[in-house]
Amino acid sequence: MVDQTTKKRIWSEANNLSATDDLAIWAYGAESQNYLNDFSKEMAWSAGDNGYESSTDVLNDLIHEIDETERRNSSFFSNLCSNDQKTRNYRNLLKYINNTVIRLQLNQAKLIKDLSILQKMESQIIDCHEQFSWYVEAGQARLSAIRNEFFSDNNGDEQSNEVQEWCVRFEKRLQTLELSKTIALQNIAQIRLLIKSDKRLIDQLEDCVSITIPSWRTQISIYMGIENVTESLKTQSELSVTIKRSMKKGHGLRSVDMQKAHESDIALKTAIQSLLEVANELSDESEKENALLQKITEV
Repeated sequence: MVDQTTKKRIWSEANNLSATDDLAIWAYGAESQNYLNDFSKEMAWSAGDNGYESSTDVLNDLIHEIDETERRNSSFFSNLCSNDQKTRNYRNLLKYINNTVIRLQLNQAKLIKDLSILQKMESQIIDCHEQFSWYVEAGQARLSAIRNEFFSDNNGDEQSNEVQEWCVRFEKRLQTLELSKTIALQNIAQIRLLIKSDKRLIDQLEDCVSITIPSWRTQISIYMGIENVTESLKTQSELSVTIKRSMKKGHGLRSVDMQKAHESDIALKTAIQSLLEVANELSDESEKENALLQKITEV
Protein backbone atom coordinates (compact mmCIF):
# COMPACT_ATOMS: atom_id res chain seq x y z
CA MET A 1 0.00 0.00 0.00
CA VAL A 2 1.15 3.50 -0.86
CA ASP A 3 1.77 5.45 2.33
CA GLN A 4 0.61 9.01 2.96
CA THR A 5 4.10 10.39 2.42
CA THR A 6 4.19 9.02 -1.13
CA LYS A 7 0.72 10.41 -1.82
CA LYS A 8 1.75 13.85 -0.61
CA ARG A 9 4.91 13.69 -2.75
CA ILE A 10 2.92 12.85 -5.87
CA TRP A 11 0.38 15.59 -5.27
CA SER A 12 3.14 18.06 -4.54
CA GLU A 13 4.91 17.07 -7.75
CA ALA A 14 1.69 17.58 -9.73
CA ASN A 15 0.88 20.94 -8.13
CA ASN A 16 4.38 22.21 -8.90
CA LEU A 17 4.03 21.46 -12.61
CA SER A 18 4.56 24.51 -14.79
CA ALA A 19 2.75 24.90 -18.10
CA THR A 20 6.03 26.01 -19.68
CA ASP A 21 8.24 23.18 -18.37
CA ASP A 22 8.58 20.50 -21.02
CA LEU A 23 10.98 18.38 -18.94
CA ALA A 24 8.36 18.10 -16.21
CA ILE A 25 6.10 16.19 -18.62
CA TRP A 26 8.76 13.54 -19.26
CA ALA A 27 9.73 13.25 -15.60
CA TYR A 28 6.14 13.00 -14.34
CA GLY A 29 5.58 9.36 -13.19
CA ALA A 30 8.92 8.28 -14.71
CA GLU A 31 10.09 6.59 -11.51
CA SER A 32 7.11 4.25 -11.42
CA GLN A 33 7.46 3.55 -15.13
CA ASN A 34 11.14 2.66 -14.70
CA TYR A 35 10.23 0.22 -11.98
CA LEU A 36 7.59 -1.33 -14.25
CA ASN A 37 10.21 -1.68 -16.98
CA ASP A 38 12.68 -3.33 -14.58
CA PHE A 39 9.93 -5.65 -13.42
CA SER A 40 9.21 -6.78 -16.98
CA LYS A 41 12.93 -7.57 -17.46
CA GLU A 42 12.95 -9.57 -14.24
CA MET A 43 9.92 -11.53 -15.34
CA ALA A 44 11.50 -12.23 -18.74
CA TRP A 45 14.63 -13.57 -17.00
CA SER A 46 12.53 -15.76 -14.70
CA ALA A 47 10.65 -17.19 -17.67
CA GLY A 48 13.90 -17.98 -19.50
CA ASP A 49 16.66 -20.45 -18.77
CA ASN A 50 17.73 -19.69 -15.20
CA GLY A 51 19.72 -22.88 -14.68
CA TYR A 52 16.98 -24.71 -12.80
CA GLU A 53 16.54 -28.43 -13.37
CA SER A 54 13.02 -29.33 -14.40
CA SER A 55 11.30 -31.33 -11.65
CA THR A 56 9.22 -33.05 -14.33
CA ASP A 57 12.39 -34.27 -16.06
CA VAL A 58 13.81 -35.49 -12.75
CA LEU A 59 10.69 -37.52 -11.98
CA ASN A 60 10.48 -38.88 -15.53
CA ASP A 61 14.11 -40.03 -15.25
CA LEU A 62 13.31 -41.78 -11.96
CA ILE A 63 10.27 -43.54 -13.43
CA HIS A 64 12.38 -44.66 -16.40
CA GLU A 65 15.08 -46.01 -14.08
CA ILE A 66 12.48 -47.95 -12.07
CA ASP A 67 10.98 -49.43 -15.24
CA GLU A 68 14.43 -50.44 -16.49
CA THR A 69 15.29 -52.12 -13.18
CA GLU A 70 12.03 -54.04 -13.20
CA ARG A 71 12.65 -55.04 -16.81
CA ARG A 72 16.12 -56.36 -15.98
CA ASN A 73 14.91 -58.26 -12.91
CA SER A 74 11.80 -59.83 -14.43
CA SER A 75 10.52 -61.74 -17.46
CA PHE A 76 13.19 -63.07 -19.86
CA PHE A 77 16.03 -61.11 -18.28
CA SER A 78 15.55 -62.75 -14.88
CA ASN A 79 16.99 -65.95 -16.32
CA LEU A 80 20.15 -64.15 -17.37
CA CYS A 81 21.19 -62.77 -13.99
CA SER A 82 21.67 -64.31 -10.59
CA ASN A 83 19.93 -63.31 -7.40
CA ASP A 84 23.05 -61.35 -6.38
CA GLN A 85 22.82 -59.38 -9.63
CA LYS A 86 19.13 -58.64 -9.00
CA THR A 87 20.00 -57.42 -5.52
CA ARG A 88 22.73 -55.18 -6.94
CA ASN A 89 20.22 -53.79 -9.45
CA TYR A 90 17.82 -52.93 -6.65
CA ARG A 91 20.60 -51.38 -4.58
CA ASN A 92 21.67 -49.24 -7.54
CA LEU A 93 18.06 -48.17 -7.93
CA LEU A 94 17.92 -47.19 -4.25
CA LYS A 95 21.04 -45.06 -4.74
CA TYR A 96 19.44 -43.41 -7.77
CA ILE A 97 16.29 -42.72 -5.74
CA ASN A 98 18.35 -41.11 -2.97
CA ASN A 99 20.10 -38.87 -5.54
CA THR A 100 16.73 -38.00 -7.04
CA VAL A 101 15.44 -36.94 -3.62
CA ILE A 102 18.40 -34.58 -3.26
CA ARG A 103 17.73 -33.09 -6.71
CA LEU A 104 14.05 -32.60 -5.91
CA GLN A 105 14.83 -31.01 -2.55
CA LEU A 106 17.21 -28.58 -4.27
CA ASN A 107 14.47 -27.67 -6.75
CA GLN A 108 12.05 -27.26 -3.88
CA ALA A 109 14.45 -24.91 -2.08
CA LYS A 110 14.88 -22.84 -5.25
CA LEU A 111 11.12 -22.67 -5.74
CA ILE A 112 10.66 -21.49 -2.17
CA LYS A 113 13.28 -18.81 -2.78
CA ASP A 114 11.55 -17.76 -6.02
CA LEU A 115 8.22 -17.72 -4.23
CA SER A 116 9.58 -15.32 -1.65
CA ILE A 117 10.90 -13.06 -4.44
CA LEU A 118 7.58 -13.19 -6.30
CA GLN A 119 5.63 -12.28 -3.17
CA LYS A 120 7.93 -9.32 -2.63
CA MET A 121 7.54 -8.30 -6.28
CA GLU A 122 3.77 -8.60 -5.96
CA SER A 123 3.77 -6.15 -3.07
CA GLN A 124 5.99 -3.74 -5.00
CA ILE A 125 3.95 -3.89 -8.21
CA ILE A 126 0.77 -3.27 -6.20
CA ASP A 127 2.42 -0.14 -4.83
CA CYS A 128 3.43 0.77 -8.38
CA HIS A 129 -0.17 0.34 -9.56
CA GLU A 130 -1.43 2.61 -6.79
CA GLN A 131 1.22 5.20 -7.61
CA PHE A 132 0.06 5.29 -11.22
CA SER A 133 -3.48 5.85 -9.94
CA TRP A 134 -2.32 8.79 -7.83
CA TYR A 135 -0.20 10.21 -10.66
CA VAL A 136 -3.18 10.12 -13.02
CA GLU A 137 -5.57 11.59 -10.47
CA ALA A 138 -3.19 14.36 -9.37
CA GLY A 139 -2.16 15.06 -12.98
CA GLN A 140 -5.76 15.40 -14.13
CA ALA A 141 -6.47 17.78 -11.26
CA ARG A 142 -3.42 19.88 -12.16
CA LEU A 143 -4.34 19.85 -15.89
CA SER A 144 -7.83 21.13 -15.10
CA ALA A 145 -6.37 23.87 -12.89
CA ILE A 146 -3.96 25.03 -15.63
CA ARG A 147 -6.68 25.10 -18.24
CA ASN A 148 -8.94 27.06 -15.97
CA GLU A 149 -6.12 29.46 -15.22
CA PHE A 150 -5.04 30.16 -18.80
CA PHE A 151 -8.18 29.64 -20.87
CA SER A 152 -10.98 31.01 -18.74
CA ASP A 153 -10.93 34.32 -20.58
CA ASN A 154 -10.43 32.66 -24.02
CA ASN A 155 -7.28 34.59 -24.77
CA GLY A 156 -5.72 33.74 -28.11
CA ASP A 157 -2.23 35.09 -27.49
CA GLU A 158 0.99 33.19 -28.20
CA GLN A 159 1.46 32.13 -24.57
CA SER A 160 -1.98 30.59 -24.55
CA ASN A 161 -1.06 28.57 -27.63
CA GLU A 162 2.09 27.31 -25.95
CA VAL A 163 0.12 26.40 -22.84
CA GLN A 164 -2.47 24.66 -24.99
CA GLU A 165 0.26 22.62 -26.68
CA TRP A 166 1.73 21.75 -23.25
CA CYS A 167 -1.70 20.66 -22.00
CA VAL A 168 -2.17 18.38 -25.00
CA ARG A 169 1.22 16.78 -24.45
CA PHE A 170 0.60 16.42 -20.72
CA GLU A 171 -2.79 14.86 -21.37
CA LYS A 172 -1.08 12.28 -23.59
CA ARG A 173 1.38 11.70 -20.77
CA LEU A 174 -1.51 10.98 -18.40
CA GLN A 175 -2.94 8.54 -20.94
CA THR A 176 0.42 6.79 -21.04
CA LEU A 177 0.43 6.55 -17.25
CA GLU A 178 -3.13 5.20 -17.36
CA LEU A 179 -1.95 2.52 -19.77
CA SER A 180 1.00 1.73 -17.47
CA LYS A 181 -1.50 1.38 -14.64
CA THR A 182 -3.41 -1.21 -16.69
CA ILE A 183 -0.18 -3.07 -17.45
CA ALA A 184 0.71 -3.07 -13.76
CA LEU A 185 -2.70 -4.56 -12.98
CA GLN A 186 -2.08 -7.29 -15.54
CA ASN A 187 1.33 -7.97 -14.02
CA ILE A 188 -0.27 -8.38 -10.61
CA ALA A 189 -2.57 -11.05 -12.02
CA GLN A 190 0.39 -12.81 -13.68
CA ILE A 191 2.46 -12.72 -10.49
CA ARG A 192 -0.41 -14.16 -8.47
CA LEU A 193 -0.79 -16.93 -11.04
CA LEU A 194 2.94 -17.72 -10.76
CA ILE A 195 2.74 -17.68 -6.97
CA LYS A 196 -0.21 -20.06 -7.04
CA SER A 197 1.62 -22.35 -9.49
CA ASP A 198 4.81 -22.35 -7.41
CA LYS A 199 2.88 -23.12 -4.23
CA ARG A 200 1.15 -26.04 -5.92
CA LEU A 201 4.46 -27.35 -7.29
CA ILE A 202 6.15 -27.01 -3.90
CA ASP A 203 3.30 -28.97 -2.29
CA GLN A 204 3.56 -31.67 -4.96
CA LEU A 205 7.32 -31.96 -4.47
CA GLU A 206 6.81 -32.19 -0.72
CA ASP A 207 4.29 -35.02 -1.20
CA CYS A 208 6.63 -36.74 -3.63
CA VAL A 209 9.65 -36.51 -1.31
CA SER A 210 7.72 -37.32 1.87
CA ILE A 211 5.19 -39.90 0.65
CA THR A 212 5.62 -41.24 -2.89
CA ILE A 213 9.38 -41.85 -2.98
CA PRO A 214 9.54 -43.40 0.53
CA SER A 215 6.75 -45.74 -0.58
CA TRP A 216 8.78 -46.74 -3.65
CA ARG A 217 11.87 -47.20 -1.49
CA THR A 218 9.93 -49.45 0.90
CA GLN A 219 8.55 -51.55 -1.94
CA ILE A 220 12.02 -52.02 -3.41
CA SER A 221 13.35 -53.01 0.00
CA ILE A 222 10.53 -55.55 0.25
CA TYR A 223 11.43 -56.88 -3.21
CA MET A 224 15.03 -57.26 -2.09
CA GLY A 225 13.89 -59.10 1.03
CA ILE A 226 11.69 -61.39 -1.03
CA GLU A 227 14.57 -62.14 -3.39
CA ASN A 228 16.84 -62.93 -0.44
CA VAL A 229 14.22 -65.18 1.18
CA THR A 230 13.59 -66.90 -2.15
CA GLU A 231 17.29 -67.50 -2.61
CA SER A 232 17.59 -68.81 0.95
CA LEU A 233 14.66 -71.18 0.42
CA LYS A 234 16.18 -72.33 -2.86
CA THR A 235 19.53 -72.95 -1.19
CA GLN A 236 17.85 -74.73 1.69
CA SER A 237 15.87 -76.90 -0.74
CA GLU A 238 18.99 -77.82 -2.68
CA LEU A 239 20.78 -78.63 0.58
CA SER A 240 17.87 -80.78 1.70
CA VAL A 241 17.92 -82.72 -1.58
CA THR A 242 21.67 -83.23 -1.26
CA ILE A 243 21.31 -84.50 2.31
CA LYS A 244 18.55 -86.88 1.31
CA ARG A 245 20.65 -88.25 -1.51
CA SER A 246 23.59 -88.71 0.87
CA MET A 247 21.37 -90.44 3.39
CA LYS A 248 20.00 -92.75 0.75
CA LYS A 249 23.50 -93.56 -0.41
CA GLY A 250 24.66 -94.08 3.16
CA HIS A 251 21.65 -96.31 3.87
CA GLY A 252 22.56 -98.53 0.92
CA LEU A 253 26.09 -98.89 2.21
CA ARG A 254 24.89 -99.76 5.67
CA SER A 255 22.52 -102.36 4.23
CA VAL A 256 25.41 -104.09 2.45
CA ASP A 257 27.55 -104.02 5.60
CA MET A 258 24.76 -105.40 7.74
CA GLN A 259 24.10 -108.15 5.20
CA LYS A 260 27.75 -109.13 5.34
CA ALA A 261 27.73 -109.02 9.12
CA HIS A 262 24.61 -111.17 9.19
CA GLU A 263 26.21 -113.72 6.89
CA SER A 264 29.33 -113.74 9.07
CA ASP A 265 27.19 -114.22 12.18
CA ILE A 266 25.42 -117.20 10.63
CA ALA A 267 28.75 -118.73 9.62
CA LEU A 268 30.09 -118.20 13.14
CA LYS A 269 27.01 -119.73 14.70
CA THR A 270 27.29 -122.71 12.35
CA ALA A 271 30.93 -123.19 13.28
CA ILE A 272 30.16 -123.00 16.99
CA GLN A 273 27.31 -125.46 16.59
CA SER A 274 29.63 -127.86 14.77
CA LEU A 275 32.19 -127.55 17.56
CA LEU A 276 29.49 -128.24 20.15
CA GLU A 277 28.34 -131.30 18.27
CA VAL A 278 31.92 -132.58 18.04
CA ALA A 279 32.39 -131.87 21.76
CA ASN A 280 29.21 -133.76 22.60
CA GLU A 281 30.30 -136.70 20.47
CA LEU A 282 33.67 -136.72 22.21
CA SER A 283 31.95 -136.53 25.57
CA ASP A 284 29.72 -139.52 24.75
CA GLU A 285 32.69 -141.58 23.62
CA SER A 286 34.55 -140.60 26.79
CA GLU A 287 31.63 -141.73 28.95
CA LYS A 288 31.49 -145.03 27.10
CA GLU A 289 35.22 -145.58 27.60
CA ASN A 290 34.88 -144.76 31.33
CA ALA A 291 32.02 -147.25 31.71
CA LEU A 292 34.06 -149.95 29.99
CA LEU A 293 37.04 -149.29 32.24
CA GLN A 294 34.76 -149.47 35.23
CA LYS A 295 33.51 -152.91 34.24
CA ILE A 296 37.03 -154.13 33.59
CA THR A 297 38.11 -152.94 37.02
CA GLU A 298 35.18 -154.70 38.68
CA VAL A 299 36.15 -158.00 37.00
